[in-house]
Amino acid sequence: MSDSTVPESLQLLTIVAHPHDVTYTLGTSAHHIRRGDHVTVVCLTDGVTTHDEELEDELRKPEHERRPEILERSRETQASRKAGELDRVCGLFGITDVRALPFADNLIEATPELHRTLADIFYELRPDIVITHAPFNYPYHNFTSLAPHDHSTAGQIVWQAMQRVGQTDERRERSPHRVAQVYYIGVEFGWTDIDLFVDISDQIAERIKAEGLYETQGHTPAFGHKRVEAFAGYAGWWSKTGYAEPFIRAKAQTSQYLTVTPDDLKNARRTGREMIERRAQFESYRPGGTDDEG
Repeated sequence: MSDSTVPESLQLLTIVAHPHDVTYTLGTSAHHIRRGDHVTVVCLTDGVTTHDEELEDELRKPEHERRPEILERSRETQASRKAGELDRVCGLFGITDVRALPFADNLIEATPELHRTLADIFYELRPDIVITHAPFNYPYHNFTSLAPHDHSTAGQIVWQAMQRVGQTDERRERSPHRVAQVYYIGVEFGWTDIDLFVDISDQIAERIKAEGLYETQGHTPAFGHKRVEAFAGYAGWWSKTGYAEPFIRAKAQTSQYLTVTPDDLKNARRTGREMIERRAQFESYRPGGTDDEG
């Protein structure tokens, strides 16, 4: 392989703190799968504590009205429900390698076991691209907070894993591996912080459908539609398209040439009317409609 080429297929590794966090990357992953790349999703926690709307609603009721089947539901049962949702959501976009790790959330504890498990995944997959949370807190780019947060903690754990596997293996059995590029999930940042918008207008119906599958978080089809319009629609507006997923590069690119994407060239050559029509893309939602209609 010459220096000017890339592998025929890339290995992408998306690492998130909670099951729902992956949703903001799925349109991008679908594009990579369509062109022949491989995508693996790893969720660091079971996500049980962070989002259990049903339990929260139950605890707000007077004690005599609370349902025992909700109050007594085990963590294992809820974790299984969330893992099932994650599998179904990823499956909508063609992702079949989905791994929900059995660690607790809120707050994530960076235990030696978690570090070892994640390092083993890096050695196994040897990813070219990693998608994960920023290791700093939003909305302040490159700042951390005294108050820990699962997302920034997850990003820090991922960086520690990459540093670990980039050096000599402590067992002296596995060769070092270095990731070519890391992209932070940009949905929680302002548009001025974003380095890359991925146009996912062709995936937006699946994104809306995916949001509605998170029943353990109380999501409904109408809520899913609103959420996608608010987040992917916002990113689409600033990227001069209908819908987009935003990312922040962890480091500057290196190239023998100045880079410009095909989409940037097309946008530069569109008329004002064409730009309005492109930004005006809207996925209609009809309450009570079937999945095929949405």
